Formats: sequence, C-alpha cells, structure tokens
Amino acid sequence: MLALLTQQKQAADLLRGQIIPAKGVGTKFDAGGLNKPQGAGGSTFDTSPAPPAQSSKGSNVLVNPGVSMAPEVDPLACARAYPAPLIFSINSKKTGVVFTTDPATNYFVLRGCNFGNTKGSVYLMGGFKAGPIPFAIESWDDTWIIGKVKPDLSGEWDQDSVSLRIAKPNAQSYDFQGYSFYAAREQQFVGRFYKEQIQLGAPCDLQNKSCSYVSPGPSPGVGSIPCWPGFCTPPAGPTISVSRTSFSAQSFGQGGTDSYVLNGLAPGFVIGTVELVTFSDKHQGWSANVSDNRLDVNFFFGHRGDQYDASYLMGVYLSGPRGCQPF
Repeated sequence: MLALLTQQKQAADLLRGQIIPAKGVGTKFDAGGLNKPQGAGGSTFDTSPAPPAQSSKGSNVLVNPGVSMAPEVDPLACARAYPAPLIFSINSKKTGVVFTTDPATNYFVLRGCNFGNTKGSVYLMGGFKAGPIPFAIESWDDTWIIGKVKPDLSGEWDQDSVSLRIAKPNAQSYDFQGYSFYAAREQQFVGRFYKEQIQLGAPCDLQNKSCSYVSPGPSPGVGSIPCWPGFCTPPAGPTISVSRTSFSAQSFGQGGTDSYVLNGLAPGFVIGTVELVTFSDKHQGWSANVSDNRLDVNFFFGHRGDQYDASYLMGVYLSGPRGCQPF
C-alpha cells in the first residue's frame, strides 16, 4: 500500500509542477491553507455540512455511476456534461485511486473539466464516523483541483468504497464513485502479552526455573544493560521480559525461536516496531521477525558472568489507523 501511495504522491508533485508555473501570476493558489488547522484564519476547510449531490436541474445524480473517471478522448464530453464536472484523472491515475491522510502521501491533483473558475469544496463521502471529510484546497481552476484530505483526521478506519463529492459555490454538488480510503497510521504500545499469545521455544519448558517470562516486563535500569549493535534502545516499559539461563557450557551458541501471536487484531492493525534488548555477549544471529500479527524472536545463548544466557527484554508496538483501538 505504501508503495502505491508513494507513486500517487510522486505523480501529484509532477503535475503540480507543471500546472502552477504554467498559470503563473493570478492563479488561485493558497499553499498556506494546507497547513492551517481547521477553523483557523485563512483555512481552506469548508466546515459547513456537505450539500447533497445534485444535477443542474436539482435532482440527485451520481456522475459516471460505477466509474470514477470520464473518457478524456471524447472531445465533446465536457460540453455534453456541462455544468456537471467530469474527472479525467487523479494523480495521473484513471482507476484504483486511494485517498489517504498519511502525511507523506496526502496530496491530490484532480484533472478534468467544468469545475468552475470559482473555488468550491471537495469531500470524501462514505461510512465515516465524522460524516463528510473535507479537503484542504490549495488551488482551483476549471480544469484542475489541487488539495489534501483533512490532514488531522483521526478515528476513521480504512474503507474499500468511498466517493468524492465536488460542491460548486452555487450549491450544486456531484458525486464520483470508485475510490478507497487508507487512514494515516500511528503506533500504539502493547502493554502486555497473555499466556495464550506466548509460545516459548526450546530449551524452555516453563517448569525449569532457569526459563521463565514476565509480562508486562519490569522496567530495566538503563545503565545496567549492555549495548550491542542493533539492540541499544532499552524499552521504556517492556511488553515482556524473558529469562533463559544455563550453567552448561554446551549451551553456548545454542538457539531457538520464541513466537508471539496476537489474534483478534482490528482490521488494519499489524505488529509494527519491536525494541529488543539482550544481556549476553552473543548478540549475533538475534532477530525479531514480524509478519502481520505474528512475531518470532530468534535467540542464542552467550556468556553472562559465570553462566550462559539467552534472556531479553522486548517492547512491542502495533501499527494501525490513527485514533482507533487495536482490539
């Protein structure tokens, strides 16, 4: 998904670079409005309710129902549709457009016709808890609209089917279907693992006192933790602390895998950042591998004082839609 969003953003940047210099002085351009909070002076957000979709005669209409883009090759398409707007492309794409509030990729250039020379409003429509989601408009012309989805939007889930509403200043509004929405992501700390989520690998049968775990783990003293390459960030409040020790020299270099499976995650949530701190001198080969809701920690025994050790502290974060709950 991030690769697709990045491609869309790159296309938008290229289009904007072509449009704005070509128009030069006099173009309706308000870059400052993109970064102003909703309701601030000069903001480009329209906080009024989104008007219903209408045709020029006042009846409800969906422009190109079931199709998000108009055929640009038809030279009379704009004249036949007038005063209804047509969209030829969004970020140079004719299908599969994903709107997002991801800060790095939230930028959209609509190319088409009949938008009007006076700036109106644009909304995302769908099953949003907040209702219609406004765009921050940077530039508006009869043949293009440049802007961002409300940047501070929070508490909304990803959606596979949303529509785009273009509202003209004369209160005429038109809907375009066939898009999806990807919410901005944030990371949330996992406070603890439960027994059914933990599968400690051999050597460890949980009956042997030399192998045990505590979740949530105790906060470590930063000064007491060795700092090995790649494992130098002590978790502020570990999700779990695993203790695995041995007095047998045969243990040195032996390894295994601990697995953690987080079933029941809400849609859009996956395991994100993992902070891992080890305690022995055998740090090579250690790894934390993530696949959606599964985390595998590969461990190895090394020296720690007069014994052999494969203990660790781990802090785990979930990545998912901003402002939503993971469970």
